[in-house]
Amino acid sequence: MKTIKLFTAVLALTMFSQFPANSQEVASRSLARVDRVRDGDDDGQTKEFKFKVPGSPEQYTLKVSNLQTDITFEAYSGTELVITALDYEGIPEKAKGLKPLSATGPDNTEIGLNIKTEGNVISLSGAGKAASDSDYIIKMPTAMGLSYEQESWHGGGDFVVKGLSGEVNVQSKNSDIILTDVSGPIVANTVSGDINIVFTKMNSTKPTSLAATSGDIDITMPSDAKVNFKLSVVSGEIYTDLDLKFAEKEGLKSWGGMNANPTFNGGGVEISLRAVSGDIFLRKK
Repeated sequence: MKTIKLFTAVLALTMFSQFPANSQEVASRSLARVDRVRDGDDDGQTKEFKFKVPGSPEQYTLKVSNLQTDITFEAYSGTELVITALDYEGIPEKAKGLKPLSATGPDNTEIGLNIKTEGNVISLSGAGKAASDSDYIIKMPTAMGLSYEQESWHGGGDFVVKGLSGEVNVQSKNSDIILTDVSGPIVANTVSGDINIVFTKMNSTKPTSLAATSGDIDITMPSDAKVNFKLSVVSGEIYTDLDLKFAEKEGLKSWGGMNANPTFNGGGVEISLRAVSGDIFLRKK
């Protein structure tokens, strides 16, 4: 178990250059990787599929499942889902004219995916091996909600989101969760991945909750954000450059770990962060 170090009486303040890349750097590298693949640096085809959202986008949630690959979601001002398959190999020549069987439904996109609408939920899932062999970029309306569940330990790539203002819910087994230019609320859980989030602004009414079992949680937020924190680490540490305030006599509590409920800029929206064997990093822009 790591030794819990208390600097400045409550939290460890440190120069972040000695730690792993912060949330902004991680997001930049992931998006650069996507651009390299999009520009044709990998083998296979690049194919596109468009799906019209049947109503006002902010009333809909995109629910993604059964995809064990790198997925990048990019917000834009349109009203369609624009799905690009990168390095797509498709079905073998011998299967031309046929469709692979899948428990989640047939490939009705011709890019290895099944898409369907149920009420205000648009469900997107992998439909065959081709989905696991490809990477996907999904452009979606900015205010649309997003839900993702990694159901299998097999495979699993990075889960990247850029620019969404709607609610994001991510349940991951071994994927890194990378969100940039988001406002929340965010609910994210990962077992053996890291969580990196860069907020452009904070949703002022709905809480954010993040949990990592064996990874780090790294959050960057605006310097004027108003937050009530609930922080917990079991065998890790908490590092920050935020000017956090504690209730009188509350301070930092430790029971085989570290627990704290400080406020930032007088308090506001609730953000709950829990890391079991990783560290928590809190940064301001």
